[in-house]
Amino acid sequence: MKTRKFKITELKVVGISALGGALEFYDFMIFAFLANTISPQFFPATEHINSLLGLFGAFTVGYLARPIGGLIFSHYGDLRGRKNAFYFSIILMAIPSLLIAILPNYQQIGVLAPVFLVLLRVVQGIAMGGEIPGAITFTFEHVGTNKRGRAIVLIFFALSLATLFGQGIIALLHQVLTTEEFTQWGWRVAFLIGAILGVFGANLRKNLSETPLFKTTSVKQEEGYIPSLFLVKNYLLQFIQAVSILCLSAVSMFLLFVYMPTYLTNFRVSHSLTTSHIQLFNTVNLGLFSLFMLLFGYLSDYLGRKKLVVIGSFLLLVLSYPSFNALLNGSQYAVFLSLIILGVSFSLVASSYGAMLAELFPSKVRYTGVGLTYNVAIAALGGTTPLIATYIIKITNNPLMPAYYLMLFAGLSLLGSLTIRANKLY
Repeated sequence: MKTRKFKITELKVVGISALGGALEFYDFMIFAFLANTISPQFFPATEHINSLLGLFGAFTVGYLARPIGGLIFSHYGDLRGRKNAFYFSIILMAIPSLLIAILPNYQQIGVLAPVFLVLLRVVQGIAMGGEIPGAITFTFEHVGTNKRGRAIVLIFFALSLATLFGQGIIALLHQVLTTEEFTQWGWRVAFLIGAILGVFGANLRKNLSETPLFKTTSVKQEEGYIPSLFLVKNYLLQFIQAVSILCLSAVSMFLLFVYMPTYLTNFRVSHSLTTSHIQLFNTVNLGLFSLFMLLFGYLSDYLGRKKLVVIGSFLLLVLSYPSFNALLNGSQYAVFLSLIILGVSFSLVASSYGAMLAELFPSKVRYTGVGLTYNVAIAALGGTTPLIATYIIKITNNPLMPAYYLMLFAGLSLLGSLTIRANKLY
């Protein structure tokens, strides 16, 4: 029987992949956490909701650029190797973070401010398009077959910690600075920290070795081989299955954690929750989600990914409406409990989709399969979620619309995961 313990070399790969991905994810996510502070500085408007729409529009543009990055990095990764693609993605994230930290606002340079901000988000989107698929592929191909679930979930656990770290940095800045100082320049410190950490992560990746599976493949010697075309021609069903699951993951992550503070602040009927309460509840929920995701990821190596994804999708389908109703109308305790219910339900899906995704595609198109499916779903429904949620609430005047939105994709994920044959995953 093969050992289920990590070797030292495997731990090194998993650790560096997870840490580098976390640092890069931090750079990308603090943009959303600072929405209420940044939006009036770069997208001034008479109504706050319109200012938020402008900021979330820029946030969305970054996500729409991710499929471009996924195509570029995965094409290079499947042809020339995972290592270099994995290294350059983090450099491409750190530089825009530094530039955002020093970018003048609308009052200082006018319309050029939002233009430059959007362009920098596009570059970051391209970088992120290669980062997480690269981490999944790189880790998957370095560890033993019976350890892949727990190895890859560590990457997503690190991404959750990066989100938590981002919230913590912002909370710390709020504590040590006055409101005026934070609004004027304090928020820029968060981006500067991200740029510094990004360079640190790149240094760690320099000495990683190429994956054994890529070294043994003969694809890199084939003339005229285009991974994306080969993928569409031979693995279209797997592509559709993967996207159906990833769409739910994208919507859930951004609706339940990234957008939630803005949602509760702006649309809750009862305003008994203070900003500090909302931030605390969201932080605790994210922490519990991360721990449950880690647990379920470990169990996925024993129980199988499909079973956990099916259960999680079903729970989100049936529990989203009552939970969101409690978020808007319930007591503080009801809000906290509803957030935990949604977070734990989503953790079942989040624990397994990374390894499931890599298992759906063979080595010769794995980076491309992971990169395209992940980024198509994230671009279409992850980065757009804050914008879409705000917009559908505005046009319907119904703050419960995000619940229906989440239920729609929970249903699609349930259908998609049920069509995956178990023997295809291992």
